[in-house]
Amino acid sequence: MTTHKIKQFFKDFGKQSKENLVSLFRRKTRDNYFITIPHEQNTSTTSSDTIPSNELGKPLQKELSQKSEKRKRVMKLILYYSLEYIIPLLCLGLVLGVLLSGGIPTFSLPYFYIEDPTLSYPKHQHDILPLWEVAAIYVLLIPLVSFLLFHLLFIRNLVDFHHALVGYVQTIALCMAITAFGWLVYGGYRPTFLVECNPNMKVVNEHRKSGNTLLPYRYFKPTDVCQNPENFRLSSPLMTSGFPSGHVSSVMSVWLFFLLYFAGKADTWNRRKGQFWKVFLFFLLLLVPVWVGVTRIVTLKHTISQVVVGILIGIFSALLVYRYKYCSIFGVDAKTPNYYMWQKQQPSTP
Repeated sequence: MTTHKIKQFFKDFGKQSKENLVSLFRRKTRDNYFITIPHEQNTSTTSSDTIPSNELGKPLQKELSQKSEKRKRVMKLILYYSLEYIIPLLCLGLVLGVLLSGGIPTFSLPYFYIEDPTLSYPKHQHDILPLWEVAAIYVLLIPLVSFLLFHLLFIRNLVDFHHALVGYVQTIALCMAITAFGWLVYGGYRPTFLVECNPNMKVVNEHRKSGNTLLPYRYFKPTDVCQNPENFRLSSPLMTSGFPSGHVSSVMSVWLFFLLYFAGKADTWNRRKGQFWKVFLFFLLLLVPVWVGVTRIVTLKHTISQVVVGILIGIFSALLVYRYKYCSIFGVDAKTPNYYMWQKQQPSTP
């Protein structure tokens, strides 16, 4: 008898705990959290509700037809929404493929001033944040893990999950496309360029002794005077091109997008519900991509202008994509996916 009571106690305790957890996880997906539209229901009774005797042999055919239509609609929806992931990923893969294959021509490199002090810094031996660490930790691991944990614990809404995840993918794709465009069109040089170039002074002196006044005595291209010109054809543009900073632009875009997401869910911009500590925490966490930019300047990987442009690209990408996916950026409805506004205006169909 005692054993039976103990088993029953743990059984009831487990059932109650499960109900409490479900209530906790879903407490923010109640009808008053997002803008929700009640489903249209046809409560009227028509003659079609009663199956005539001459149609009793057709229920199976009707059921099969309904299942077929439902299957087609589901496949159409899957294709429609999967393209939101596939197309940005293909664009991102194309950009990275072109960069890694050395597809940037030499003529995109600008002339440089042989006595430019901003390009004459010594080479820094230690890289605080290598490329793999920035990509793996600050762009993928920390943002995605934080988002998944937050969503599973507090939101648990499939529509919101889709908007946030596809927004993350599109933010990265847009940011890298703009950054790669800067590498392709301008390229730019890093502060340690002249040390790595090691100009051939014999060629430089020949230009200076030339009697042709039209020749640029002090301005050259890397392929003209560098000791190893093949290293400056941007065959490895991810490591060579300096304008803009890819480290800073990628980290800023991802962190700003997810910080806007968290701030919206916490009602940070709602002056009736929000508290200033949320705003303070928002800008405090936003210092992480700024810190990444500072490390690029300190280690002489980029100039200040290259880092600033990278920050601006990241901010632009995050704001554009977030506004495209959510109702506002700094409004009281910043937490609401646009899906619910579309539902209010018309049925959500692809």
